Amino acid sequence: GTKAEAAQASSGPAHGRGGLRTACLVAAAVLAGAGAGLARAEDGAVATLATKDGLVYERLVPGTEEGGLRNGPPRNAARVWAKWTAHLDGFDGPVFDSSSLRGSRKPDKRDYMEVTVGVDFGYTAGFYQVLRQMKVGEKGRFVCPPALSFNDGKKAFEADEDAPVKRVPADATTYYDIELVRIIRP
Repeated sequence: GTKAEAAQASSGPAHGRGGLRTACLVAAAVLAGAGAGLARAEDGAVATLATKDGLVYERLVPGTEEGGLRNGPPRNAARVWAKWTAHLDGFDGPVFDSSSLRGSRKPDKRDYMEVTVGVDFGYTAGFYQVLRQMKVGEKGRFVCPPALSFNDGKKAFEADEDAPVKRVPADATTYYDIELVRIIRP
């Protein structure tokens, strides 16, 4: 069964790259065979979501169980506070962007950024896809395929000015750690 295979793949180490890599491969196979738009496998607190365009999200810490517009998931054009760190070459790879880097240039030196979901320039389609799945307080990580990155992955782009990486090459798969802190305007 495809759900059983995806659930088995997501039950690997919650914080290891192997578990998510295996989940990516199984989810891709499941999606290719089933033609589905979204596959979801859950194992306790860990859930893996995979889209037909190659994005894979792994929930590491569940968010609130409460309902309501301010608890999520956020809708398009909602204003949210989000924390993230974006890497190349895996989740432990060099950082090219983060909410902490961006926030360090703000007067209050915050470690989150206020984002209008699906609207603000400077965030990828993959970033928005994941935010639209999250509840407030949820933490996770995702693999963003080039097609859901800046310039649809077709051109290199500049990294955050304070990041160790200065330029992200074209056709790069990127890796994000992400947290939905708050929905301030549903």
